[in-house]
Amino acid sequence: MSKLSELLHGAVERSALSKTAIAKDTGISRTALFHLLKGTSLPKRSTLEGMIACLNLDEEKATAIRHAFEAERYATINTARKEVRAAKDMFLATLLETVHGLTLADRTGDGWAPDLWALTSLGEFPVFAEMKILDHHGIFGRAVFNERKSVHGSLPDWKAWICVPDLTDSDRRFNEEVSSIDFKLTIVTPDGLRQGIRELEAIAEEALLEENAQDHIELHLDAD
Repeated sequence: MSKLSELLHGAVERSALSKTAIAKDTGISRTALFHLLKGTSLPKRSTLEGMIACLNLDEEKATAIRHAFEAERYATINTARKEVRAAKDMFLATLLETVHGLTLADRTGDGWAPDLWALTSLGEFPVFAEMKILDHHGIFGRAVFNERKSVHGSLPDWKAWICVPDLTDSDRRFNEEVSSIDFKLTIVTPDGLRQGIRELEAIAEEALLEENAQDHIELHLDAD
């Protein structure tokens, strides 16, 4: 039982109201109240304030309950963030193992930097990795910033990828919108990232063949 649930349980036990009445006045079900008192769920702030009002608690008890709620809420958010970071770290490790040519980027002191670099014969290209994109505009801003900093930024061959485990409808719409302004940023799955890197290597190989062919022609002309 958490500190919050202990305080709520004590307040309910001291009240002259029944649990059914408290649940009704607070606007939740009796089952939901049971979970709050057992500490198996965290109430919404509005629900908590409704319970405090319903139980007619004095300021000291109400403040103690609010502080316990904020502490538990912070711990829950912090745990969720750690879980998200752990999941992303695992995703990055999987990409490094399964996609040839990737290396971790140094993001020390630079939140705008990509997560990975794709090392190709044409140079380094940024790769952003996300478990799920919640802010498409934000990651677009990161890509634009990197495009401006990149040595490829002024060249037509600059491009970047945002790699996600699975594409959503929002991701597909984003790809369509970005493609319409001819900005070479694409949300892809790991398979799409592999394909994109292969395409760059094919371009590099074709350019090398053309260069060798041109050198061969020039040698023949010089011989003549």
